[in-house]
Order: sequence, then C-alpha cells, then structure tokens
Amino acid sequence: MDEELHHYYIPRLTLQPFVENAFIHGFHGRRSGDIRIEAKARGGDVVITITDNGVGLQPGWDRRKPRKTGGYGVRNVKERIATYFGPPYGVTMEKLEEGTRVTIVLPKIANKKELEEQFHVENPDSGR
Repeated sequence: MDEELHHYYIPRLTLQPFVENAFIHGFHGRRSGDIRIEAKARGGDVVITITDNGVGLQPGWDRRKPRKTGGYGVRNVKERIATYFGPPYGVTMEKLEEGTRVTIVLPKIANKKELEEQFHVENPDSGR
C-alpha cells in the first residue's frame, strides 16, 4: 500500500466480498491459493487491486440469476460505489489466465465529513 493512503477513507466492507469469493469459489476444492491486495494512489484516486490465482470467473458470472442465489456482496459494493461516487469510480472484474483480478477505483477522501460534502452522501453509516 502506498504510505500516503493510510489516512484515506474507504466505505466499509468494500474488500471483504471479493476476498471471500476468492476463498469460496476460486479456491474451492484446493488446499492452497494466493490472494494479493494492493492499494496505489493515482492522481486524486485510490486504486485497489485484489488478485487471486484461483479458477477464475466462470462464464455468465456477471448475469443476474433468475433465482436469488447469491452475489449480494459484490453487487452491493458495486451499487454503493456507483451511488456514492458515480463515474469514473467503480469496480471491474476480469478473468486472468490463472485467477481473477478485481480493480476498485475510489476518490481520495480524507474523512466522512468530506464524503458527505463532496458527494452529497447522507448518513453513510445508517443501517449499512
């Protein structure tokens, strides 16, 4: 992690669903696996990448299922970032030759007051 990023805010539970998915889906049936989490400053943004060496994304991973069969954590993170910040911020997921890479782009925000003022987010902690 870039040292300067230690003081910036990211919404709660932003990373957890992606790390959990690597364990549950990417490493299913395996005895080992690697996950790498990196955070870098890029201008006024924070770019976080989560890379694993699991089985990778399956075909149709990004389509909504006809029944409620999961995917809530990832969808929640994507929707919160879109709602809070809008473009160009968000989440991209890509299948690698071996594994998956998730890239999360967020604005640099020093505190929750700045979040509320700059992005007009009301009560970011209310029930979330």
